[in-house]
Amino acid sequence: MGEFKTMLENAGVPQLYIGMFAMWAAALAAHSLDKDDEALTMLLGRKPTSVCEFLKQIYS
Repeated sequence: MGEFKTMLENAGVPQLYIGMFAMWAAALAAHSLDKDDEALTMLLGRKPTSVCEFLKQIYS
């Protein structure tokens, strides 16, 4: 993770964002974000549109 932070620093990313991006990368690496969650379905009151469905609607 240190190498990733250094890369971001060298690219001029502000420290505030480096910590956020590092935590996001760690969660991705740990597969913490691979869980199904019904929160969006509950909020919308319907099943959310998938990325594939959205792109078909926009570009078809």
